[in-house]
Amino acid sequence: MKCCSRSTLGVIIGILNILIYIFVAVVMLGLLQNLQERFDKTVEQKEKAAELGTVLISSLFAACLAMIIVSGVLIMGIIKRRHKLILPWLVLHGLGLAVDGARVVLTLILSLVNGISLSVVLTSFVFGVIGVCLGALIFWTIYSLWRDIRRMNDEKSGKLIADVHYGFDPANAPPQYHFLPALPQKS
Repeated sequence: MKCCSRSTLGVIIGILNILIYIFVAVVMLGLLQNLQERFDKTVEQKEKAAELGTVLISSLFAACLAMIIVSGVLIMGIIKRRHKLILPWLVLHGLGLAVDGARVVLTLILSLVNGISLSVVLTSFVFGVIGVCLGALIFWTIYSLWRDIRRMNDEKSGKLIADVHYGFDPANAPPQYHFLPALPQKS
């Protein structure tokens, strides 16, 4: 049974991304304010730590704002059926999946090397793998939507007449499929 179309699911994913990143950005602002107040009251020896914390949280805040914009562009690309507007989200989400996968493996290795309890290590690993798999499922859904929108746009623009392949030589195709008029005809 089909619940909703991929376009609707893509818009829902984009809206959820925006809401989550707004929430994280607000938390980062609160954390930045709390960090600033805490380090204003402490000794100057912790100035480097305060600087590093401020830079880190500010960078995360900027990344949240960028992802809010990219998620908005994803929604616009789906609604307006423009595949190039979906591409930034796909690239960033793909990079995020790669980083998350590497983080899960690195956490597993470091936890085993440091002698952390096996139950804690396995629990962390299982939840990490579930998170990466869920992210991959979301990525696959948006990617397949992007592929369909791109194919539809190519058909509209005349780049793709039919989904028929005649090898590597378009001159061997039947005359009704000649979509490159500048090709010389065989004599």
